[in-house]
Amino acid sequence: MDTKTKLPCRKKNYNKVGFELKLFIIDQIHNGRISVNYAAKKYDISRATIQY
Repeated sequence: MDTKTKLPCRKKNYNKVGFELKLFIIDQIHNGRISVNYAAKKYDISRATIQY
């Protein structure tokens, strides 16, 4: 039998975000300037953090 070893999944490391930056990002999303996905990529934070 051929046994394959599974490599652990690596989570992407995100930077900690300050409260003021969070408010700025949320304001941009609510005003329709950017999407949640674009904000997550641009500011290198998770979508869950934005949605929370």
